[in-house]
Amino acid sequence: MKYKRDLNNDNKKNSYKTHYPIVFRAEVSRKFGFGHIIRCLSFAESLPVPVSPFLVMHYDNEKDINTKILVQKGWTIIMHPENIDDHTDAVLTVKLIRDLGAKLLVTDLVHSEMLRQPSRLVNYHRALKAEGIPFLLSIEDCRMAGFASDTAIVPIPCSQLDLTQLALDECHVVVGFKYFIFHPKFVVASKVHRKIRKKANRILVSIAGTDTYRITPKVVRALASFPNETIEAKILLSTGSAADLLQEVTNLCKHRGELDFLHFRNDMAELFLWADLSITGEGFVKYEAAITGTPNLMISQFDHDSLPIQSFLKIGSAKYLGPGENISEHDIAAAIDTLLNDFEARSALSKAGKKALDGRGIERIFNEILKNIFQ
Repeated sequence: MKYKRDLNNDNKKNSYKTHYPIVFRAEVSRKFGFGHIIRCLSFAESLPVPVSPFLVMHYDNEKDINTKILVQKGWTIIMHPENIDDHTDAVLTVKLIRDLGAKLLVTDLVHSEMLRQPSRLVNYHRALKAEGIPFLLSIEDCRMAGFASDTAIVPIPCSQLDLTQLALDECHVVVGFKYFIFHPKFVVASKVHRKIRKKANRILVSIAGTDTYRITPKVVRALASFPNETIEAKILLSTGSAADLLQEVTNLCKHRGELDFLHFRNDMAELFLWADLSITGEGFVKYEAAITGTPNLMISQFDHDSLPIQSFLKIGSAKYLGPGENISEHDIAAAIDTLLNDFEARSALSKAGKKALDGRGIERIFNEILKNIFQ
């Protein structure tokens, strides 16, 4: 069985110097969201050496939409056939790595299906190593049954657990927010002096890339309950979202000039710096709010009160409103109004986020783990 390669990319000019090929194994789809590939993109663009990045994913008939941001930046997308088992996946992935002469595979595969089978990722990593992979770096989660890569990065600590005890097969485990991976633009934005305005009215809404649980319309209706021109809001969704969801949010914003609907874009860091307040889901985006010092209201979609959420809330950079299906539009509007009018609370949230996250995750990963590989 051969892997499927996105031949449309082969003749495109690669914006990366083709020096060090790196293979990333992650999934992107409406089902799994976009956080994994955004982290892979941030990883590649933060390294201090020139790389040629490849993304390996399972076949997806919406691949052209879902991987557009990577293709535009010169990535090569390679798709495994549908419905293969994990062992076959590992065999095909290692064959590709050998064909490319790559020395590094990065996996970012902690998604909903893996969390339902916590030992599955351990077995997949063991299968990769059994095929003779040069070096396997995994980005993991404290809810996994164990870690069996060469090095496991757990960027979200769970303070009540000693995750190093879950190391298997001589895996090296590093844990903590200091290993959190941000895009370079967010690292730059984190260094900007953050001014918290006393008169606050700018709101950025970014629940999730595809918002499978449709919380964004509820937030937009809450915003629409404010008097005209008392707030200014930017609402973000991915083009990979369901068509009826995009249409619903577009219609809600159509007759309110202060509600601006945007597709995800390259200036996200600047949008966070613009905002007096962000409203996010529980995914990757809440950390982007924290590092930019943006006071945040968090609404969870599905991962309610998990250990990673509890660890994040301990930072003190966000107010948690609870599960999206349980909170009313009135409650959302009341929380927005309260925080916009509480300068001291917003200032405290901003300082806490910037204190907890310094944006040097890739610098530490490179210096502590990868430097010898690239030499």
